[in-house]
Amino acid sequence: MPVPPGLAALAERLAEEIADDALTLAEAATLLHCASGDPVPDWHGIRAVWHCRDTATEIRRARDRAERAIRRAVRPLFAAGVGKAAIEAAAARANRGVLADDTLYAILLDERARAAWGARHGR
Repeated sequence: MPVPPGLAALAERLAEEIADDALTLAEAATLLHCASGDPVPDWHGIRAVWHCRDTATEIRRARDRAERAIRRAVRPLFAAGVGKAAIEAAAARANRGVLADDTLYAILLDERARAAWGARHGR
């Protein structure tokens, strides 16, 4: 199956996961096909469509859970004026490797701004 140019990085990652026995070849082919945005062919059947939707839903839910956990972990630390290193360590523990570093950093910036706003307004 030829890989579209925009999905080469995903194909390489899926190949690594197949090599590590984290995915079967059929699962990887289905995920790659779903990522391409093409309609799922008949031979994949309805199970492949649901697999694509369930995978996207599970990824979204995991990201949402991680973001909520990070916010719960760092909000009291920002309010208490704890140092940057302690806040970053708490965020990393709450994240558990789910969110990318840039997303984690954006959440920390948002929480820092929220804490500064609360301090200015006596909250």
